[in-house]
Order: sequence, then structure tokens, then C-alpha cells
Amino acid sequence: MRVDIRRLSEDREMVLQESWDPAERDLNADHLAYRGPVVVEAMLRREAGIVRVRAHFSGQRLMTCGRCTKNFSAPLAEDFDIVFAADMSSPVLELDESLREELILSYPQTILCREDCRGLCPKCGADLNSEKCGC
Repeated sequence: MRVDIRRLSEDREMVLQESWDPAERDLNADHLAYRGPVVVEAMLRREAGIVRVRAHFSGQRLMTCGRCTKNFSAPLAEDFDIVFAADMSSPVLELDESLREELILSYPQTILCREDCRGLCPKCGADLNSEKCGC
């Protein structure tokens, strides 16, 4: 997303929307991949010397639980606020890398299929969510 900040108004927001290919943007990570595109909507407004960007990401993710190793699907719905200096000497603002970084930084450190996932037995490998351990 590129925007000429001279076109931004203090009176109302400019809305931009793009569909990102997760493979092209290198968004997939260990145990987290996207099903289909990631939709990015950005609302921009120029304010006293700054450009305020409110971004919303949506899509569908396929993840692997860190405890029971089952794959599951989960919706992507993330919102971010980013502020840039409104530098009129270089009025074109490139948003893609900043938005991409914000999205990646929001990835969970531990992926769980559900909060109370009991995981696998460390001895026999039984899925403790669906069966009793035979150890």
C-alpha cells in the first residue's frame, strides 16, 4: 500500500483495502499458515505533523496446537494503530512492510487448539483430550 500523504485530509479518513497472498508476503510460520488471502483494510488520516493509520487484518489461519499437535482452523481478526511522521519532503508513504511487521509480531508464542488442551502423554503419546493414558 502506497499513499501520497498530500492527498490525506484532517477532516476525514482515506480508506485503502488490499488482498495479500500470504506466500508472496512471507506470512506463513512454523505451525501457522493462511488459508486463502489476508485482507488488509487501512484507514488513514493526517493530523498535526503525523499520519495515523488504523489497520484491520482478516482471513483464515490453519494452525497446529503446541500441546496435542492437532491442526485446527482459526479466524484472523487483528487491529493495529501505527503513527508515521508526515514528512512532506518525501510525501509517498509505503505501508506494506510496517503492516506486515505488525501482523507477524501479533503471532501467538504458544499456539493452543483450546485453552484447556491437555496435550499428549509424554510416555505413550496418548491424546489426553480424547482418551485416558494407558501408562
